[in-house]
Amino acid sequence: MPVIDLAAAVLQCKLSQLLHFNGENSRWATFSLGSEESNYIPFMVWDLGRAMRKKEEVESGRLMDFEFRQRVRSTRLFSRKLGVDEGSLVGEIALRSDDDLLDLVAEQTSRARDDVATVYAQCLGEARQHMIADRGDPTPNRLG
Repeated sequence: MPVIDLAAAVLQCKLSQLLHFNGENSRWATFSLGSEESNYIPFMVWDLGRAMRKKEEVESGRLMDFEFRQRVRSTRLFSRKLGVDEGSLVGEIALRSDDDLLDLVAEQTSRARDDVATVYAQCLGEARQHMIADRGDPTPNRLG
């Protein structure tokens, strides 16, 4: 066995014995080479999985916030166009889905549900344009 291969095998064995893991809950995992008493060489490993989970949390929260604000704004526009009480209709957002909300408005205004759905779709598009102008495009930011 050549001397270089032997030295590499010994070094690999020693490194595996001396490698200590620190900072389990930190963003960066810190490793040290050497014993606790001696000088050691710290180096860092970036946890890509943790970074991606964090990005997913942030992006999901941001998109859900945008969606909720858009729904409130479109419901306000919708109630103004159809002459329904704005406060009570916005309050129904927490209790009802969009379909149930459209059924309620159709019943209150004595209009066909298809007509109400058409007006709501227009208000939803208008609210999205206003939201993008106010808060920016909700498209997720891509890595790299």
